[in-house]
Amino acid sequence: MAGTQFLRTFGSRSSEVIEETDEAAYWIELLVDAKIVQPAAASRALWKEADELTRIFVSSRETVRRRLRKRGPKGPRQSQITNHKSQID
Repeated sequence: MAGTQFLRTFGSRSSEVIEETDEAAYWIELLVDAKIVQPAAASRALWKEADELTRIFVSSRETVRRRLRKRGPKGPRQSQITNHKSQID
């Protein structure tokens, strides 16, 4: 199912983006802590932006995971209700 494949790919790519934005925030924090970069408004703004992007993509990835769980291993969940043939002729 094309939708399921898209969700899986998006979830996987989201994980990569999360790692990268989290790493960017880490390096900004490390540079400020080592006093290589002054804790100016610009570095704080960059750290905040990286943190916000990380949070956005974590939320998106969790939404994708929830949708995939609902679909189950073979796509959308099927109804458990069956229509039996009427015994009345």
